[in-house]
Amino acid sequence: MMRSALAATLVVGVVSAVPASAQAPPTPPDHYALTNARIVVAPGRVIERGTVVVRDGRIVAVGERVSVPAAAIQVDASGHNVYAGLIDAASSVGLPSVVRQGGGFGRAADDEAQEVMPGREAADVWAPSDNELAQLRAAGVTTLGLAFNGGIFPGRIAAVSTGSTNRSPVLRAGIAQQVLLGRRRGGYPGTLMASIAYVKQSFYDAQHGMRARQAWERQPSGPRPDYSPDTRALEPAVTGALPVWLHGSTERELDNITRVASDLAVRNFTVVGAQEGWRRIDLLRRVGAPVIVSLEFPTANQISGRSFELHVAPVTGEDHAAARADSAAVFEARGNAGALARAGIPIALSSYGMNSPVRLRAHVRAAIDAGLSPDDALRALTVTPARLLGIESVAGTIETGKMANLVVVRGDIFDTDAPIRDVFLEGVRYQIPAPAQQQRGASARADAAAPSVTGEWVGEVDSPTGLMQFSLVIDGGGENLTGRMSSDMGSIALSGMQSGSDITLSGTWTPPGGTALAVTVTGRITGDDLRGTITAQGMSPFEITARRQTPGAAIQEVSR
Repeated sequence: MMRSALAATLVVGVVSAVPASAQAPPTPPDHYALTNARIVVAPGRVIERGTVVVRDGRIVAVGERVSVPAAAIQVDASGHNVYAGLIDAASSVGLPSVVRQGGGFGRAADDEAQEVMPGREAADVWAPSDNELAQLRAAGVTTLGLAFNGGIFPGRIAAVSTGSTNRSPVLRAGIAQQVLLGRRRGGYPGTLMASIAYVKQSFYDAQHGMRARQAWERQPSGPRPDYSPDTRALEPAVTGALPVWLHGSTERELDNITRVASDLAVRNFTVVGAQEGWRRIDLLRRVGAPVIVSLEFPTANQISGRSFELHVAPVTGEDHAAARADSAAVFEARGNAGALARAGIPIALSSYGMNSPVRLRAHVRAAIDAGLSPDDALRALTVTPARLLGIESVAGTIETGKMANLVVVRGDIFDTDAPIRDVFLEGVRYQIPAPAQQQRGASARADAAAPSVTGEWVGEVDSPTGLMQFSLVIDGGGENLTGRMSSDMGSIALSGMQSGSDITLSGTWTPPGGTALAVTVTGRITGDDLRGTITAQGMSPFEITARRQTPGAAIQEVSR
């Protein structure tokens, strides 16, 4: 009873501050020769000392004995490795947020997508900021697979370049149909079982619509079928002409999405998320689908079944067992990609679910430390995502004829201490400043762009038992935020920090007759709207939405 009451009130997630990455303006596309470099042509294929020649955005020569054209600008890469540009297989950077229809506090912002828009092309609505593109390039990411975060049928996948020239960034659109077992707040489907039924019925409706239209075309005197743009948009996925990306991260979600694929006879699909894939290796191996692994690692308490584990504290002395168990669980979660790769399951890596995709490189390093081989990591960020996005003929390796997407780094690309010096993106050179310069630029821009978060926010928690109202009063700014969250379940004093538009607040809540639980509230501020999550110790996060009522309200004004 106590836990269900807590679940009905508290919700949280991790919203990371997004560091900025200043970069020198790109040199206009020209003719380059990267000389004296150690060239990682592809995973397991290395030229210890060679040259890469770039002209008109393409690689025109690569090898140990390559003549340097007189017209080429020579870039001495002595002591550096040259890699193919990294491909983040599934990213939501620059895409509109997906909100639940029929709910939310106040009006949804104009740029928010709906859950059911199967014909929406991610390429058509992608609008990243220059700063976001700069951050991605500074992390060595030259290509994104665009995937909406949330919804049910939010749209279709695209592949785009992270360059900032006048050339169109879209490499390929309409790559695959996204399918998630999402829910609508205040409408159908509002539960997991309803969502499964909704997805299945949508596919059946598309099949029926095709048959009805074909029958009418053969015999126009028969009943004329109704036209539904959403149903019509699903037809390529239903027939197998368009691949399907099925999203599922937890053990239970992986069971559900693979069962849905089987029931609908979907053969050409990719699994996206799979944060608990190591717990379903036999299932994933059996279905034979490639897996795009999210590197947004779950915390120990978010892993399925952890809340049911029994832990007895010692009668005397310090309790180290819980910390050791948490550490082991975290290490196991970070070893997810390695376990899948060792099982022979084709994997790509992605920042899907991360609020700060620039952390991708550090999370790859953590996965390597937990058992993923460096070659498998590189393959999962170059060759495999290029194939899944249908751009393997132009990206993923350093070969003649492919786009000149290159990363020049002093050391191993997955060594977070190894500085990236240059990124070439379709032949355009971006010189990456030293990390200290990046950090100074990030701090200055974050301070300048940080919106005010003070005031009273009134909103809703989307709990398993329905919507619950709360108020959140915030005061201060920067690294000195204070606040108080109040609801029918009581009041929680909070403290935390602000980074740009993102806030993180933590506190402790003691339910009646229960033990104290750590609570974290994170969110992103857009004008007077706040969207985020709330998480209580040992529980999964839940979504929150709120709207500012009285800017500058004092914390003392709200108490219950």
